[in-house]
Amino acid sequence: MTDPYVPRRYPAKRMWVWNGLVLASLLVLIQSLAGCGESGGSESERKSERASPTVVSLSPAATQMLIDMGKRDHLIAVSRDDADGLGLPTCGTYNLPDYDRILALSPDIVITQPHKDGPAPKLQRLADDGVFRLCVLPHARSVDDVSEALTHDEWGLGVVMGDAAAATAAERKMRQQLDAVAAVVSDRGRPRVLLLLNPGTLGVIGPNTTHDELLHLAGGVNAATPFESSYLQLSREQVQTIAKPDLVLLIQPNGQPLAQNDDWLEMFDGLTVPAVTNRRFVVITHPQASLPATSIPAVVTEMAAAIHPEDEASIRRAYELAGRTDGQTP
Repeated sequence: MTDPYVPRRYPAKRMWVWNGLVLASLLVLIQSLAGCGESGGSESERKSERASPTVVSLSPAATQMLIDMGKRDHLIAVSRDDADGLGLPTCGTYNLPDYDRILALSPDIVITQPHKDGPAPKLQRLADDGVFRLCVLPHARSVDDVSEALTHDEWGLGVVMGDAAAATAAERKMRQQLDAVAAVVSDRGRPRVLLLLNPGTLGVIGPNTTHDELLHLAGGVNAATPFESSYLQLSREQVQTIAKPDLVLLIQPNGQPLAQNDDWLEMFDGLTVPAVTNRRFVVITHPQASLPATSIPAVVTEMAAAIHPEDEASIRRAYELAGRTDGQTP
């Protein structure tokens, strides 16, 4: 008769070490399996986990409009020009798309803007071959153009994304905020404002542009209107004798306020126009300050506050209240 089996008794310390090793091994195994699940799936499986339809946006304006439509989670890549803070891959620009990245991401929709006479040719060929749907948004030259980009019944983002209601809501909010800010300054005096893009060369924004319209809504008059050109470079003499601005607004997205960014004022040294005499220079630093998209009410608010600083509190309150979607009233 053999002796009955007697379990071996390990000291308590050795048992603790053994159990710890087993637990650590199990954790490593679980993490390894989880990692395989994330990276080992097919592209179609990974794509099915995204919000549908998936979108690559090569248009910074379209990117902002999609975000304001509540479609942020549909974006899987954006333009190199608007990647800051989005945490998404970039696929070049609408002028120079990165085709390899676009194809690797396998989007349902690619949104772009016209390149010369149309979209980048290869994008159009890929769309014609059914690789993805291509949406080409015209360059906006007015607030109405921004509205059309959202709500056009053939190529607007509402139709493209299959959610006309979201596009209409974003467009309505934009209009309400613009109207609210404009109402605050509608009966104020209208100073002559120079919209400066490039202070080093006195490059300015003229009439018949989106920013010209925004300036009007903000309560100003474009000092470059007499030149009848949308974008132009002025001489110091033209600033002195023709433009004669009361105020200069430097459009500089994500730029520094005047106190940390006044080197460009040297271009105005010696001029006797009111903007110089009264030192009325303001930098418009909103991140989308140069972008014709649904963010324009925020830009108009900054412009209006700079033009009419005595009404800044009322201007900003009007903007905030008009943007509410919770039904609250003052």
